[in-house]
This record gives sequence, structure tokens and C-alpha cells, in this order.
Amino acid sequence: MQNIGKRIRELRKKNDLTQEKLADYLGVSYQAVSKWETGMSSPDLSLIRPLTKLLHVTADELLGIEENSDTRFVELEQMYKSTYTTGDLGERWSIANLAVSEYPGNLKCLSWLADAQYYHAYDFLPDEPDRYRAELEKSVRLSERVLEDCEDKEIRNHMLSNIVVCLSELGRRDEARIYAEQYPEKRNFGREELLSFCLTGEDLVRHHQEQIKNALENLCNALNSVWSLNSVLTAEAVIKTIIPDGNYVIFHEHLARLAIDQAKALTREGRYDEAVTALEKAKYHSSEYDAIDLPENRGVYHFTAPLLNRIECDTRERCVSGTSTMMADFYEYHLPDKTFDPLRERENFRKLLERD
Repeated sequence: MQNIGKRIRELRKKNDLTQEKLADYLGVSYQAVSKWETGMSSPDLSLIRPLTKLLHVTADELLGIEENSDTRFVELEQMYKSTYTTGDLGERWSIANLAVSEYPGNLKCLSWLADAQYYHAYDFLPDEPDRYRAELEKSVRLSERVLEDCEDKEIRNHMLSNIVVCLSELGRRDEARIYAEQYPEKRNFGREELLSFCLTGEDLVRHHQEQIKNALENLCNALNSVWSLNSVLTAEAVIKTIIPDGNYVIFHEHLARLAIDQAKALTREGRYDEAVTALEKAKYHSSEYDAIDLPENRGVYHFTAPLLNRIECDTRERCVSGTSTMMADFYEYHLPDKTFDPLRERENFRKLLERD
């Protein structure tokens, strides 16, 4: 731990505060501030929180506690982050629990557990719905505990989004909205738009293409959340318009999920032949996505469509929530869905059950 007086002096100057002004804000004499900075005395514990707010730092930063200098903490953090590329949710939950046990009261570790707890809840579906709800409730409690004391904006935002998702799945949507409204508003003109003024030539073209890809992903996610045949067909049409050459790269994942939803909607409408055709599309796109996303296949893949041909996707860096493949999900999760019961005696549906 560094000398707190030295830290106060450094941070005071960084925030363009005089000793007198800091003293006035804290309700103490400027002589007291001077004594802190010269090491003659230390601020009372009751002043630590006000100091962190005035100096715009966390308590750890004020006290000079270098969290990242702890090699064990760094090791745990690296282990935890690695699960976002392996998709091993059980390992993520185990590491988060271990981190909390070794670093009690550490809000970053607690945020890891709150996040991992959400995915852990799914281990109890569909057989133990009450346990599933209890695990989601625990995720909410942990997230709220982090919010009470954490001042790190990134962690706070993540906990807010976690609470919103959990409460929504628990059916407590009015409560979820309260938290959702605390999330920072996204401005129409932000960093990505501002960067357009700073780039030229190929860099500018690549930047705009990245914006197109990100906007396309966001639009597909929004349309897919509507849960209607029209929205699904619209999302599919937009993807194929932006990527007319069929080299969809990561958008195979979107097209596979869209095709599943399309098949469900068509089945409900009694349009069985069209539903099976949609499932055939889902199978194709699932296979194509696995071809770039399986651990042994991960690497750098390039778009070739005119609007995206300057950018690439590194599937080694994609965040993964689970170790199952899309083809495994197709056979083991989607095809058994009760929605497709009217199709099971059809020959073209039975052919879908045949694994390549």
C-alpha cells in the first residue's frame, strides 16, 4: 500500500484542486490536508468515501492497493476470461466461486460470480424449474450487492444488464425496467462516428464497413426478438442484400437461428413443406457456421461481399457461452422441439434426422 498522503497530493493536483478547496469540500481545515500530504497524519476512515468521490478514484486506488500486482489474482482473472473463448460455463462458474472464496469482498470477483450464476441457472432446466428460478434470484442478489458499493462504470453497467435479463426471465418486468432505465443512454453521435473525421483512404473504408457489419448484427438481433414470421423474413432478406455472394462468415449463425424461428412460425400456420425447407436451411447454415467456429477451425475469415470486403472476423476472439456446436444444438435441441411434432411423419423431415 502506497503512502496515502502522497496519493492524495497526486490526485488533488490531477483534479486541479488546492489544499484549501479540498479542505472546504471535506469540511476540514487546510492544515489537516497539509498534514496528510506530508505524512504527519492520515485522514479519518469516515473521509475515505468522500475523498474517492472528490478525487474520482476507487478506494483501492486512493489507498494505493495495486490489485493487478497480485499474481494469483491475475491468474484467476486470466482463467476466468479464457472461458469466454472456450465457452465452458461450468468452468467459469467454478473459477468465479474460487475467486470469491480467495478474495472475499472483492467486487470484481463478485461480479464474475453474478454473471456466471446466470448461466449456471440453465443447468436446472427443464427438469428443476424451481431451482432454476432460485439460481436466477441469486444472480440478481449478487449483482445488486456489487452495485451497492462498486464505482467502476464498466462493472456497474454489466451488473445492470445482468439484473435486467434475470428479472425479465423471472417475469418481474416492471422491476427489470427500473434497472434498465439506469443504464447509460447511448448517444446517436459517439466515438465511432467521430472517428470517421479522423480517418482517410482504406482506413476510412474499413471503418465504415465495420460500422455496417455491427449495424447489421444489431438489426438482426432486434428483428429476431420480435418473434414473427415477417420480422424473421425481413432479417434474412437484409443479410442477403448486404451479403449477396453467399459468403456469410459469422452471419451463418444468424441465418441458422432465423431459419429455426421461420420453421416454427410456418409449422404453426400449417405450412409444413415450407417449414421443412426452412429447417433444411437451418441445418445448412449451422454446418457452415461450425466450419469456422469449431475449436479446430477457428481463425481469421474474410468477407468478400462489396460492402464488407475490407474486414475480417477472427473467430478465435469470439465470446462463446457454451461448448455445444450449432449442429449439435440443431439435432439435440431444435428438432426435438414439440412445435415440430406435426412434421415428424413426413419423409423430408425424417431425412433431416439423418446425421451427415
